[in-house]
Amino acid sequence: EILQYAKVHYAKSTIDLFKRSLDNLIAINGNIMANYLQNLHIERYKSERLLAGASRTTVNMEFRALRSMFNTGITLRHIESNPCTGVKKLSVPEKEILAFTEKEMIEILTIIQQQPLLAIVQTALYTGCRINEILNLQWRDIDLENRVLTILNKPNFQTKTGRIRRLPISEKLFQILSNLPNQENINYVFVNTANRTLNKDHISKLFKKYLRDLKFNERYHFHCLRHTFITQLARKGVNIYNIKYLAGHFDIKTTELYMHQFTDDLKNAVNLL
Repeated sequence: EILQYAKVHYAKSTIDLFKRSLDNLIAINGNIMANYLQNLHIERYKSERLLAGASRTTVNMEFRALRSMFNTGITLRHIESNPCTGVKKLSVPEKEILAFTEKEMIEILTIIQQQPLLAIVQTALYTGCRINEILNLQWRDIDLENRVLTILNKPNFQTKTGRIRRLPISEKLFQILSNLPNQENINYVFVNTANRTLNKDHISKLFKKYLRDLKFNERYHFHCLRHTFITQLARKGVNIYNIKYLAGHFDIKTTELYMHQFTDDLKNAVNLL
């Protein structure tokens, strides 16, 4: 019943996460009554998922999904309490933010010649948009006259936070979008030669191929373009709240991860020595 509720209120990716987490919960603890679930069942879930090879980040994501579902169960009055209450998330070491340097970006943009990949990479670099946001862009989302790009929720696509955001189109991006194929005959901005939408995995793998050609570290991938956008804004002293909005972060704590490395206060501090 919680999954039925989720189908109305959540994106497909979230529903898939909910279902996967519930399936794992049943596989680990048995198909017991929801009201009988206790903290120990959730702790067992965490331990067994780690033993099965799931990363700590994945287990935390599934734990948050379970906690959210049980809260929904309370709202719907199917259960009286949330068995996740009082259970802590796993500690996860802070990951290094992988971003390209300006020199590396010049190398990438120089080696990529084929369209629409080049325009997609440039759009990611000048907007910080996620790959799904870019591939789901339609011409009706772009106002070249007022130079505004809108990231919208659609029947087959939902933004990560569920929120709509409007981004200013920079001069460089304006030139790129203006030079794309005839806009009147195409619905989506980025399409293949048959005017069909592009596959996210295909674009990611194609971009990865160029990174390998340039002998870049294997850790780098398409999403690093988003990190580069945010990092460059932080380096240039853009206000944290403006960065938060442009990046579409739900929590400013996420934005702070990019900021603490580049503040003038830190630079001034070490220059006192």
